[in-house]
Amino acid sequence: MNLSKNVKLNDLEKGVMCEFKLNELKAKLSKKTADYLAEQGINLTEIIQYELAEIKIIDENA
Repeated sequence: MNLSKNVKLNDLEKGVMCEFKLNELKAKLSKKTADYLAEQGINLTEIIQYELAEIKIIDENA
């Protein structure tokens, strides 16, 4: 997972309830790559990357 530049994890504390907004980026693997991975016993046709786009504290007393 990547972090957006506007997300500051240092502002967060343990035990604080937060709401997250994630961006999902998908990239399909080529047929040749997917076939090779299948031969190796790996069922994978695309790669998904998540980016933490926004974080909001919703309950500081959690």
